[in-house]
Amino acid sequence: TFAMSAFVFLIFYYKYKAIPIIGTLIIVSVIFSTYFINSNKSKYDNIFSKNERNSEEDRGNLMTENLNIYSNYPFGLMFYGKSWNDVSKYNKVYAGGITSHNAYLMFFTYLGPFLAIGLFFLIYGKFFRILKDSIFNITDENYSLLVSLCFSFVAVSLNSLFHNAWLLAANGVTVFIYFAILHLHNQNNFAEVDEVVNT
Repeated sequence: TFAMSAFVFLIFYYKYKAIPIIGTLIIVSVIFSTYFINSNKSKYDNIFSKNERNSEEDRGNLMTENLNIYSNYPFGLMFYGKSWNDVSKYNKVYAGGITSHNAYLMFFTYLGPFLAIGLFFLIYGKFFRILKDSIFNITDENYSLLVSLCFSFVAVSLNSLFHNAWLLAANGVTVFIYFAILHLHNQNNFAEVDEVVNT
């Protein structure tokens, strides 16, 4: 997710000049993963060795089972007075209390479509407006910190497709980035207003 966010940033920042940069990064990444990470799985604790150790915990299978549970409780577990443990404890796929590792899918499973869509709109509506504004001003040095925070949040949001921390556990770092974006955007707006008033 970091790589995807970085590539999107490079495209917006460098435009057509980003093609050779991205091409070089892809080649280096393939060489690095082929000859270093994959050949040394047993020596290092990384995502490749973790997947190999936990091959039975297939993320796609976990999400499919999550959809099966959701289809039984379409309005969200909270409306049926159920918890995740209540509906998953007899499911072999979720043995040990694990979840589908997809924060958005779990969000819908807990809250149902109406509440979940409303909260998504509240969380991401403002952010996407700020992201759009940042992209239009991506080469302006006054926006450099805001651009960095926005693309960090994009990476975190993509990571939530495979991890629960952002939406379900209110991960501290993610919450900090989110409110830092809102605060910095407001500060920039006030600074622009002051500049107009002073001129």
